[in-house]
Amino acid sequence: MNRDSFAHLLALYGAKRLHPRLVQRGFTLIELMVTIAILAIIASLAVPSFTQQIRRMQVSRDTQDFIQTLQNARNKAILVRRTQSLNFGQTTVTNNAWNPTANVIWDGTYKPSSSGISFNMLGYVDGMTGESVCYSLQSSLDTDIKSFIVLQRNGSVLQDKTRTSCQN
Repeated sequence: MNRDSFAHLLALYGAKRLHPRLVQRGFTLIELMVTIAILAIIASLAVPSFTQQIRRMQVSRDTQDFIQTLQNARNKAILVRRTQSLNFGQTTVTNNAWNPTANVIWDGTYKPSSSGISFNMLGYVDGMTGESVCYSLQSSLDTDIKSFIVLQRNGSVLQDKTRTSCQN
C-alpha cells in the first residue's frame, strides 16, 4: 500500500476505522471530577451574592408598590374631589390599605401610624406637621438592606436613594 492510497483510505473511512488507538474520545473520570469540583466552588462563591440581590429586589419591589399606592390614593382624592385615606397595619389588605410583603418590614419608628395617611381633595397630606415625613422599609432577613421613602406635604412621594437613615 503506497502513501497516496493510504491517504485516500484515511480520508474515505476516517482514522478511527483504520487505527482505533489514534483517536481518543470522551473525558476521563478524573477530568470530569476536577471540572465538577471547580464548578461547585464557583457556585458556592456566587450564592451569597445572589441571596443579597434577591433581598434587595424584594425591598425595592415593596418600595415601588408603596409609592404607587400613595400616588394612587392622592390621584383618586384629586379626581373625586374628596379626602382619600390609606391605612397600614391591617391584617387584611383592602383598596385603602397597604402592608409590606413577606421578608420586608417597616424600619422601627420610621413607619406610618396605624391611623394611616389622608390626602385632601387638592392632593395635600392632611395633618402633616412638617414639610415632609420619611418612611423606611427593610429586609427582615438582612437589616442592612433598607429603602427610604419621602412623602412631602404637597403629596409628592419619592424614593430617596441618597439617604442612609430617615434622620438626615
